[in-house]
Amino acid sequence: MTSETETKPFDCVKSMREIRNRISTEIADMSYAELSRWLDRRVREDPFFARIPSARRSARPSGERTGARATGSSSATIGDGTRG
Repeated sequence: MTSETETKPFDCVKSMREIRNRISTEIADMSYAELSRWLDRRVREDPFFARIPSARRSARPSGERTGARATGSSSATIGDGTRG
C-alpha cells in the first residue's frame, strides 16, 4: 500500500478526468447530428477501435437508431419469462 505522499508513476483517475474534460469541452456545443458524425469519425480513425471488427463497418446514417433503447422498450425478463 502506498502512502498519500508517494508519487504514482501513472494516475489513472487523473488521466481519465483530463480526457473526459477535454472531450466534454470539444463536444459541448454540438448538435445531435454533429455529435453523431464526430463519434462515427472517431470510431473509424481511432487505432483502438480499428482492432474491433464491428467498428470497421460503415456508420449508421445520422439519427438512425436500432434496438430497445431506440424504441424505449425493455427486453429485460425475469427468470420465469415475465418482464421486470
